Amino acid sequence: MKHDPLTLQEAQALCKDFQHLAGQPYAQSASWTPVISVVVTPYEDINKWIFSRYYAESRNALNALSFYKEHQYDVLVFSASTTNPKWLTYTDLRSYLATHNIPFDITQLQHSFR
Repeated sequence: MKHDPLTLQEAQALCKDFQHLAGQPYAQSASWTPVISVVVTPYEDINKWIFSRYYAESRNALNALSFYKEHQYDVLVFSASTTNPKWLTYTDLRSYLATHNIPFDITQLQHSFR
């Protein structure tokens, strides 16, 4: 599901509010680890993919984002392969929450931005 882009401040606020997802199950498949990180990323799919390659190498979200010069962001939830930790998979935060039946109520967020 495609969501509207976020500003950097909105993405950072969401990222902070959902750090508790780290360590939670990512998928039903035993091929993927629990969630390893929740990070701010570019909004466009191609730039998310580029970000993910940089992030897989460094595991530093700030450095991985440094190539991005646009002003539209998203928040991704990452997991690693159980056979090769350099292989990552991701989904956007709002899709992850929907898949795991976790309510997304903007008014309940600790770092609300709307």
